[in-house]
Amino acid sequence: MRGLSFDHGASYVSAKPSDPKWKASPFARALRAAEKAGVAARWRGDVGVADADAATSRGDDVVMDEGSFEAFPPEKELFVGVPTMAALPLFIAETLARATKPEASHLGDNAAVGAPEYATNAFVQTLTEPQYPGGRWNLTARIRDGGHVWYKSIDADIVIVATSAPAAAILMPWRGLGSVDDVEVDDETFTGIVQGAAHGVEANACWTLCVAFEKSLDAPFDGVMMRERPEGGYGKIAWFCNNSSKPGRKGGGGGGGGWAYAADDDAGGGSGDDGDDDDDAAATEPECWVVQGSPTFCQNVPAGAASPRVADELLDAFLTLLGKDADRRASIEVTHKKAVKWKHAYPANPTGRVYFDPETGVAACGDWTFGGRTSDAYDSGVAVGKEISTYLELSREL
Repeated sequence: MRGLSFDHGASYVSAKPSDPKWKASPFARALRAAEKAGVAARWRGDVGVADADAATSRGDDVVMDEGSFEAFPPEKELFVGVPTMAALPLFIAETLARATKPEASHLGDNAAVGAPEYATNAFVQTLTEPQYPGGRWNLTARIRDGGHVWYKSIDADIVIVATSAPAAAILMPWRGLGSVDDVEVDDETFTGIVQGAAHGVEANACWTLCVAFEKSLDAPFDGVMMRERPEGGYGKIAWFCNNSSKPGRKGGGGGGGGWAYAADDDAGGGSGDDGDDDDDAAATEPECWVVQGSPTFCQNVPAGAASPRVADELLDAFLTLLGKDADRRASIEVTHKKAVKWKHAYPANPTGRVYFDPETGVAACGDWTFGGRTSDAYDSGVAVGKEISTYLELSREL
């Protein structure tokens, strides 16, 4: 049985190359720290953008024009988590917790009363605002770790809601009048303002195909972002990449969280001696690909569509994109395929600001505030952190 690994969320992360100071940005520093710790590596594959072949493409049946491929500029450094993308946010969360308080312990490790705690796999069930002046926020967290699930009540002076826009809209306590759908909130209430702003952000859904092939596709590139066609649209595929070409992916990965997942493949292989021959191991290791549907394709998938059906359609579009005709497809053996739907893949209209109210002690940030890139979400956290830090410093001086 062989392990398969798919980064079916973010395929890679990078700091903004358009910013002349990006190498000194907080996110760039975090990536380099992760690289130094061995949980991130630079993906040096042939990755870039390409056009559809106008001569052979018909409607949504798009064929890639290989000659139009342009590699990403060298200043756009692509980083991936090792062994999966899930390792990167986990490292950042643990680093932040320990940097803030070196004695911080994992939530549930029976920390001393008053000692800081952190959790990297927790889900907030409820968020309750202070019930009296000078009171504290209370949240109920569902924590999952090592196959166990438990609940913990946590009190806090300041709460930062760093989630997707829909989750922020649900979590924010609301005392306004009218329908949230119509954004008729009480604009005298800060939490109502944030809830209304979050609810107004449109989220684009994305269907992602995770597929493994018994033999290499011999594709000319490791990752391609399709350019929009002159007549509009991208066909059915917006992005695809060879997950096996990333560092640390040989032999599969651990998966975890919402960034990556691992699967078992029992096709082929046999039970012979594993040995230490890298060439033999590479020859029998399936090639894993991640394929993301275009906005138009994903919007047109009927609600409630079965995952296997979407997987078949994306696989057909992917092989067409690579120019695999019927004769070539006959020799292609698929050992694993699965389609995953991201309901809130990226925000279409981010608000452009973060939120913090010293009076209520609540803050909000995330990709829905600054933009859909991972670096945007990270930058929003840095921005709201600076606002809170400034407030706390001023409070100490009073």
